[in-house]
Amino acid sequence: MIKKILLSFIAIFTVVSGFIIFYWRDVQYNPNKSDFFLYFLLLPAIITLVILSPWLIYSAYKSYKEKKEQAANQSQDDESQKSSAAIEQPLEQLDFNVYSAFAIHALGENETIIKEIQNFRSPELDEQLLNSYGLPLLSYRIKDLAETNDEDIQYTASPRQVRIMSLIRQQLEQNIENLYRLAEHLKRSILFYESHQIREYHMHPAWVDPNSEYEDAETPVVEVHRLNRLNLHIFLPEDLLHVWNDEQSNDLILEFFNEIGIISQKVHIEYHFLGGRVAYQEFIHLLKRIQKKEHEVFLML
Repeated sequence: MIKKILLSFIAIFTVVSGFIIFYWRDVQYNPNKSDFFLYFLLLPAIITLVILSPWLIYSAYKSYKEKKEQAANQSQDDESQKSSAAIEQPLEQLDFNVYSAFAIHALGENETIIKEIQNFRSPELDEQLLNSYGLPLLSYRIKDLAETNDEDIQYTASPRQVRIMSLIRQQLEQNIENLYRLAEHLKRSILFYESHQIREYHMHPAWVDPNSEYEDAETPVVEVHRLNRLNLHIFLPEDLLHVWNDEQSNDLILEFFNEIGIISQKVHIEYHFLGGRVAYQEFIHLLKRIQKKEHEVFLML
């Protein structure tokens, strides 16, 4: 490319210089130093640039297109190599005891969700979700979800968090039967294995709540499979990382567990703020952590 530009400049310089010299001789013009610089250097350079500009633009575009194709081919090669490497890796099997599974969506519950997706059910206009012009947007809103009535939470938390906390409460209530059985098993495990927390369960109910109705009888101590605690893992989008109020959410969850007989000392709450790119890897990593803990129960929302 440089060779072509130099040859073009020399040719144009020769032609322009010839015309200028003959013209100055005919008009008997006496040039100065600036005239030589202007007409013998700058003018040929400008003419060369104007003439070669279409070719230079085309060459630059062609080079850019080739580099883009090379980058695309390189990325495809890298992806193929990664996929082949992933295929070559041995499959890892994780074994779990799943006691309950439930899914809720605007399309329905459990198997109904898959059927509605296969029927290509579209989202509906959401009167509570507006764009910058005040017009409703399309969304899959769970209309039957009851909002929390806690005024303190409604005033201090964002509407989005209030909605999510209501969904968390609904999910906990959906598993209420399993949680009651878990509370009973956890209580018997503490009475049999852990002496330092027996007082939490042997305390007279009237001391905790004088208005509660109770039977004055102790829970018999029997040997059961050891259960140390309940782990609650809540998965949230990563954009809530800096706006989610953990304290309010924990208070709501622990209050629910306390109502069904699970003390707060035996509940561990952990939030996972995940993005689309790392959600799968983080979930697999969490499952590997869970698999190693034999005497704990995990609930994922």
